[in-house]
Amino acid sequence: MKITFNTYPMAFAPPGGGEIQLNKYKQYLIKNGVDIELFNLWDPKINQIELLHFFSCMGGSLPFIRHIQSQKLPIFISPNLWIEKDKLHQYPHGEIADQLKCADKIICNSEMECQLLSDVFTLPIDTFRVIYNGVDKRFLTVPKKSIFTNQFNISRPYILSVANIEERKNQFTFLEALKNFPDFQLVSIGHIRDKNYYYKCKNLAGDQFNYIGPLNHDSIVLQSAFAGAIFFALPSLLETPGLAALEAAASGCKILITEIGSTKEYFLNYPVYVNPFSKESIMSGIDQIINTPLDKNLSLHIKENFLWDNVINRLIDTYDGHF
Repeated sequence: MKITFNTYPMAFAPPGGGEIQLNKYKQYLIKNGVDIELFNLWDPKINQIELLHFFSCMGGSLPFIRHIQSQKLPIFISPNLWIEKDKLHQYPHGEIADQLKCADKIICNSEMECQLLSDVFTLPIDTFRVIYNGVDKRFLTVPKKSIFTNQFNISRPYILSVANIEERKNQFTFLEALKNFPDFQLVSIGHIRDKNYYYKCKNLAGDQFNYIGPLNHDSIVLQSAFAGAIFFALPSLLETPGLAALEAAASGCKILITEIGSTKEYFLNYPVYVNPFSKESIMSGIDQIINTPLDKNLSLHIKENFLWDNVINRLIDTYDGHF
């Protein structure tokens, strides 16, 4: 079978977790003998598409999806979306609904996401299929902490954030809470998606906010950053569930994470969960996690349930059902 991947035009400028997911699907599907082609706008070859897998539900994608539908081609959509009924007004929900209605199969990252989108957009639940996000097994091997700290001259205890700098990732509220813990700094790895938000964080936190920029996802330096962290923080406004959090958990990090989204379906009772809209909740979470010993069963839980080598088989079976 031959699968064509496509996403919205600005997805990789800059990339985030959804784009890593797309690339990991591609990598592990090819490893398992599936023919994957990335859609080429300048040489579209629509007549050679056997099945389209479209990633994200950003506005502007509907004409392309409808054109593929008009060619009677099967369409899978990975929305990577957590959208509650009382937040619909914040999204182009009409277009999102129309995109999802074009799909032969909607690929979600959790049962919770399936049920939520089915309810919100009044779509039949049997249209949905859960493909859990995964991690590379290399994250189970912990390198020396000094690889990261020496390269970036980090000498004080640090909390790690691997996330693009933007309001949804909620670094500002976390830094507000962190002011009550002056011995620690937040080391931030990722792209700046919102420059004004970045400067807002920097002006608030000063040297408690150590932004070092993006790292290659396949770099041992990233693994080393996880290894040396006091804990990993992802207090986002929502997550489905956060690839970096899965990688941190596999690496043996303690996890502080948002309670909003599908995080609990993945991480069970292992992390410290916080209300991202409450500075007090985050402060309490920080205090709790720095005084709680690491439970090594979290890394084992990730190994047993969320390695890409294993979860990709369910996606292959789902594709097979349309050939």
